[in-house]
Amino acid sequence: MAAVVLGLGMYATSCSSDDDDKKENNEQKDTFDPYGKTTESGNACFNLLSQLAAVTDSLPNDWKTHTYKTLEGSVLDESQPFVRSIAIEDMAEAIQYFNDLTGVELGSAKTYTWKMENVGTLTFTPMNQSECIATIDVNVTQLRDLTQLRLVPVSAFPENASFEGDPWYRLGDVVRDDGDCYWICVRPCYQPSKIDQSWWVSFNIPKNCMPDYAKAGLLAQRIPYNLGNKKLSRAYAVQLLSILSRPTEFQQKYTGKHFGEKGKGLSGLPEGAMPYEDISKIAENWDNKQIWSMVKPSGMSVSEFQNFIREDLSLIFNTHHIMNATLKIDISKFTGASDFYRTAQVDTEATFDMQKTSFDITSYASKGTGATNGIGNKALVIRFKDGKQLSNTRNSLDNISPTKPIEGTTDIYRFDAN
Repeated sequence: MAAVVLGLGMYATSCSSDDDDKKENNEQKDTFDPYGKTTESGNACFNLLSQLAAVTDSLPNDWKTHTYKTLEGSVLDESQPFVRSIAIEDMAEAIQYFNDLTGVELGSAKTYTWKMENVGTLTFTPMNQSECIATIDVNVTQLRDLTQLRLVPVSAFPENASFEGDPWYRLGDVVRDDGDCYWICVRPCYQPSKIDQSWWVSFNIPKNCMPDYAKAGLLAQRIPYNLGNKKLSRAYAVQLLSILSRPTEFQQKYTGKHFGEKGKGLSGLPEGAMPYEDISKIAENWDNKQIWSMVKPSGMSVSEFQNFIREDLSLIFNTHHIMNATLKIDISKFTGASDFYRTAQVDTEATFDMQKTSFDITSYASKGTGATNGIGNKALVIRFKDGKQLSNTRNSLDNISPTKPIEGTTDIYRFDAN
């Protein structure tokens, strides 16, 4: 039976709770989210802010008017401080970037305006120029220091706008955060492609990411919360873990041959950025250092976890929104287990009537099993953060560098340190 990977939540991530979180959960129980944080607009705002402002905590009660500092991208023209640029490879990546920000599925290069109540608008405009692939005009209440994102080809991105030196982390490295959760690097920083944010996933789900949710007239619910969202990170995670669980088979199949999309290798990096011969060494290190036992869900054995990863997967990655008695969940279905290339995705949506269905995420999170109609009896829960979100100094860009350890975490395994 195919496994299901769950990564539901209000788009942001957290590993430790505080008094404000406890107070907020009590408010949810008593008055069913009086501030609208789990509505469609609240979830959309959280998704946007987690990617553009590295927000990982719950939205404040005044989220509709609260403002944040933009951390995404670089200001290349000091005369336009509210215009920030991001290096990308092509139009397909530009479209996916817009889709991740908005939650829409824009399939082709066309001008499109996303609008959300209590948040604002984002307008995607294809440019197809040598120095700009596309722009995203931003009019968001919570981000008053940002008017436009320019999606710039890597070849046109200034050298001095990226970092210098070797990145601290590589694909397959593992860190532990201050909440004792283990995170796997599924896309490292890479200077030639101007990638200055690493991507991380975790299968360790703390209690504050699984709060009770109650309202008169509804069955008891225990829902995913603050788990993060980045479409390709889930694909890269399954791809990497599939390979690390079968390194010999992978090398026999792909040594000297093309892997993935044309010109791209592991985790979407340029072909050759991650030598295939390093895979066997990473897999050996993971086995020798018992990394699998650290990164697996708490109630599963290593072999059970690896068997889930080796199958075709359906990733349930996000709570679309909660409104009245309806819980909507987004699902990505993955194929390609036999050839390791796991980025083939078909997105669907599951809808639950909370008057009739009692949903409990805890068994899926710990053991990978459950009994919820519409999800199936096998599922994993996955979280996402980028390097900024993992750092406990994320509000100060001066302390975040691709060439340094992520502050607030402990290095558990680094390829370059072995």
